[in-house]
Amino acid sequence: MNTVKVLIVDDSPSICSILRRAIGKEPDLEVVGSAGDPYQARDLILKFKPDVMTVDIEMPKMDGLEFIRKLLPQYPIPVIVVSSLARKNSTLAFDALESGAVAFVQKPQLAGDPELIKDFFKALMHEIRLASKTDVSRLKKLNFDIRNVPKSVFSLISSKTTEKIILMGASTGGTTALTFLLKQFPSNMPGTVIVQHMPPGFTARFAERLNEECSITVKEAKSGDLIRQGEVLIAPGGVHLKIVKKGKEYAVETFDGPRLHGVIPSIDYLYLSAAEVLKEKAIAVILTGMGDDGAKAMAQLRLTGAYTIAQDRESSLIYGMPAAAVEAGGVAVSLPLDKITEEIIRRL
Repeated sequence: MNTVKVLIVDDSPSICSILRRAIGKEPDLEVVGSAGDPYQARDLILKFKPDVMTVDIEMPKMDGLEFIRKLLPQYPIPVIVVSSLARKNSTLAFDALESGAVAFVQKPQLAGDPELIKDFFKALMHEIRLASKTDVSRLKKLNFDIRNVPKSVFSLISSKTTEKIILMGASTGGTTALTFLLKQFPSNMPGTVIVQHMPPGFTARFAERLNEECSITVKEAKSGDLIRQGEVLIAPGGVHLKIVKKGKEYAVETFDGPRLHGVIPSIDYLYLSAAEVLKEKAIAVILTGMGDDGAKAMAQLRLTGAYTIAQDRESSLIYGMPAAAVEAGGVAVSLPLDKITEEIIRRL
């Protein structure tokens, strides 16, 4: 069995030591080295040729974001950002993901809750294994023009009465893809519910950032929130989310549960609940990401009459989840990212 070679880049010797011991316990993973700054990391990359690299955001000499931007064009190595949950770091974390990092894992307090620490290591090992299967030489910065959507398509919103609800699931590359799509949404778009794989705390900041940049209202979901026209609800990190019937309306509920497909929140839970209560009223989209979360549930949702869309291979940063959904029979049509909003509006 070939082991996955991991390089740790963090300016804290204690963190490097802890990560080295934890990763070293996994029979299929091997830490080949650790670096205290990006310059040391470059030398170790040349020496060991790692399969995956974990990188902290804040480091001396060069921050992790600048390192990722300079690294990937020369050395296409899957990068997992491992950083503390500091609000000041959240924007940097988003920028790192948009610059090509394949995942973000929240670094816990070393003296914190043992269960949280255990959860951190479980998530990290999962992301390392997924990252090792990712060809980051295919990663590319999406540069679509939002003006590509014809203005005549947007007029369909005001001319139609619809009970449709839009669902979206995304993972690696999803922050960029969702930002692109939601910037296209008019302010009176049907209610939309999103699961983006992201740690607790960061989903709130992500929603705030989208709300500042989009015409439609975007917020982090909380239990009991009604799904309303003109609003986007983003599932909070650290809990699962489902759709429930509330009289004549629909609402979301968050709930605790184990990781599904190694992630929480899981797209599967959202789409399975939609298959039960929305059926043909749902328009479901699966976007870029590693793994297969959402695939089986999307197939079930399609069987109930929902219209289903997958981001195509060419426009996906990681064509993992969309490919799994296609293979499971859950996709009616695969489209490039810049055609998805237009298709959603035509299907209302």
